Amino acid sequence: MGREKYISVGNKVNGFSFANLGLFTGFADGIYNAVYSLVILEIFRSSAVVGVYVAIYSVFCLIVGLFANEIFRAFSKVRVFYFAMLMVAICYAMMSFSILPRTFVILDYTTGFATTLITVLIPLFMSDFSKNIGMARLNSRYHLWLNIGALFAPFVAVAIANRFDNRAAFFGSAVIYLLGWTMFKLFKIVQENKQIKPVSPRKTYRALVRNAIAFFKIPGMLRAYLVNFGYYSLRALRVLYVPILVVENGFSTVRRYIGHGIGVNLHESPDVPNYGTPGRGTRLCAGMTLAIEPMVNVGSFEVKELSDGWTVKTTDGSLSAHYENTVALTGDGVLVLTEVEKGF
Repeated sequence: MGREKYISVGNKVNGFSFANLGLFTGFADGIYNAVYSLVILEIFRSSAVVGVYVAIYSVFCLIVGLFANEIFRAFSKVRVFYFAMLMVAICYAMMSFSILPRTFVILDYTTGFATTLITVLIPLFMSDFSKNIGMARLNSRYHLWLNIGALFAPFVAVAIANRFDNRAAFFGSAVIYLLGWTMFKLFKIVQENKQIKPVSPRKTYRALVRNAIAFFKIPGMLRAYLVNFGYYSLRALRVLYVPILVVENGFSTVRRYIGHGIGVNLHESPDVPNYGTPGRGTRLCAGMTLAIEPMVNVGSFEVKELSDGWTVKTTDGSLSAHYENTVALTGDGVLVLTEVEKGF
């Protein structure tokens, strides 16, 4: 790496200019990660399915990383860098809107492809930017900015999610990536690279294997690798599963009692459950009158009926809230029949 130059560094640009990228990526990815697990939980409705999905996603990113060199042989590394940053910004913006689950998954994998390429390119570019300041100083400055961005990201993500919804936070990440792309383009921090000598894929794979074996033969490296692996595993659990556990073991929707149609009789079809998969269920149409009555528990969604045949309590003794409105579906929209007029 030290003998090859991957990019050209301008006279007015130094390594610390490139380190600013850490602020953009840390801030943008921090916002994204803060709501990511909640969004995919909304899509798949099961933490087990989420785990399988994330595992497949991780394997996909690993494969992209392994074959990144083949992509760099066909395209300029600088062009790939700018294209990948712009791709992430566009996909994040599209993911912020209410779209079909399959569209979200396609965009998610597209961003995984792009962010993996950026991750592979960063150390290659840093080798050139570290010429006058040293790799250690450049690397520490980059990660300093990355951690500063990640520190404030959750606060911004929560503010956006509370004001709009969880997916809206992705738009904030899109704006930050677009600002980073604009700054690097405007100031020409990363310029066009020179052509790299063709590489034999077979020799590259053999070299990777040899280097990996030699790496683990160094005293203490295996232990350091396991510690590092454990750190990132715990970090993944914190980012991904802590919000899911909060949702699944926190507030829940009662499933035993649901809303219903209302007309000649007090209870008529169709059933109106307060849970389910978006886009599925009875198709609503004009002329229907529905009683919508969500019941939310602080703990488990399980409830029990007492011996009097009327009183219902939560099985775990947690608090519960019940709210109801009756709405009529007309050709001009929805009319709330139980809405209380002002002044009453």
